[in-house]
Amino acid sequence: MSSALRVAALSGTLLAASLAVPAQAAAARAEPGPTAPGTSFACATAHHNNDGGSGKTTAKTARRSGPYRSCTNWGSVNRGVKLWYHCWTTGTVVDGKNHWTWARIEGTNKEGWFSAAYLDDGGAKKHC
Repeated sequence: MSSALRVAALSGTLLAASLAVPAQAAAARAEPGPTAPGTSFACATAHHNNDGGSGKTTAKTARRSGPYRSCTNWGSVNRGVKLWYHCWTTGTVVDGKNHWTWARIEGTNKEGWFSAAYLDDGGAKKHC
């Protein structure tokens, strides 16, 4: 919220005063991303199991809570790990690629976002 509304009682009269949050503080909270300047985004990006494909990681890569490098790293997977793809979306550009795939690590119930830059076939083919 960029401003708050404060109500004060002065001499029996209610007055409303706007307390603006400094623009620098608001900008510091905003994350860079595919949204309008000054607008933040959530790492909890919607995903669906739309894709039956799979692929392998080409390097050790992070499993993230969202399709941005600033999203929480839930741990890494090693090179050559098989992932079962659910869908893709866009996010942070990594090595020239902005596609991210929501996938499940084979043999586990662990899922997360993986950058297409580290997937042998570019990731899921179906959009989220």
